Amino acid sequence: MKKVILSLFAVASLFIMQTNTSYAQCTPDASCTDTDDPGEICPDTLPDGTVGVQYNQTVTIIPPATAEVNGSTVTIHHITLDNVENVPNGLTYTANAVEMYPGTSYCVLISGTPTVSDTFRLKIFVTPYVEVLGTPVATTQQIDSTSLYIYVAESAGIEYNNLKNFEVLETYPNPFTFNTKIGFYTKQNSQVSLDIFDVVGNKVYSEKINAVYGKYYFNFTGENLQKGVYIYNVTANNKVVSKRLIKQ
Repeated sequence: MKKVILSLFAVASLFIMQTNTSYAQCTPDASCTDTDDPGEICPDTLPDGTVGVQYNQTVTIIPPATAEVNGSTVTIHHITLDNVENVPNGLTYTANAVEMYPGTSYCVLISGTPTVSDTFRLKIFVTPYVEVLGTPVATTQQIDSTSLYIYVAESAGIEYNNLKNFEVLETYPNPFTFNTKIGFYTKQNSQVSLDIFDVVGNKVYSEKINAVYGKYYFNFTGENLQKGVYIYNVTANNKVVSKRLIKQ
């Protein structure tokens, strides 16, 4: 799925762990193409991790050729990473290239064993290089600390021990800016509904999942919502759980 230009610099170089001579042993996904919008990343939502369980994810990146910077369209020569903060404990990132150039597919291997349960919102420091009279010139460092995250759950062996037949899990992140996951756990077959309302009671979103035993998440972007407080209901087998959701 496409990423907006707003997150361009962070997205294009998110998954390089550091500028060194260590390269990932991975292969870009051939089905990931850049046909409509500038830049592409596949997948656009990182899978969850679990404490004590090996995590391996290959990510394909196609850097954009142009971007809007300070109201002007500039040509991107390449992008380098200065630093990545708030990486999940126990995970490391290696890319198959240090510098990423537009029009070329790159891959990154995310691997390791998570040791701490939390939502890790990555903070990425990137320097884009633009072409000035045919020469690559570094521009102002860009920082992204809102749009990309990895959730690490508790150990799978103890996660459900004390749960009832149906429970709504922690929503993360909350508050959210771009997207959030509203989760639930069920021990029986059921159709589970998510309904989100504004503060005056207008329904702004609705979705259903046909669930069997296990944990599920509604992936909610809320991209068309205004900033503020919302109420969401998760309903299953005539049981309704209501909680608060904040978009910032």
